Amino acid sequence: MAGSGIEARHPVAQCQPESAVGGRGGVKIPNTIFDVLTEFVAHGRSMEEAIASPRLHCMGTLDVTMEKNWPKPEQAYLKKIGFQVTAGSGAFASAVSFNPRTGECEAAER
Repeated sequence: MAGSGIEARHPVAQCQPESAVGGRGGVKIPNTIFDVLTEFVAHGRSMEEAIASPRLHCMGTLDVTMEKNWPKPEQAYLKKIGFQVTAGSGAFASAVSFNPRTGECEAAER
């Protein structure tokens, strides 16, 4: 504001993307993206490991689709508490990551 000694400033984040994830598979895409990002960000897996990890699909009902390599104890627990668990696949996902410290790029898809 002119003359008041106060400036209106809008800080701009100076950042570079470190990963990108996309998918195809209709309504299964959001769950697949969530699964991949959970493995990559929360569990510290490489992008290749995150893409290879098993996927789960649920649309807010008691019907849950899990890939066959999903941990058996977790499948059993969901069945025990009332979910209808079936075997199936998630969406196709592709991803790329960039490590700014090392300059290493990694890509994976499944």
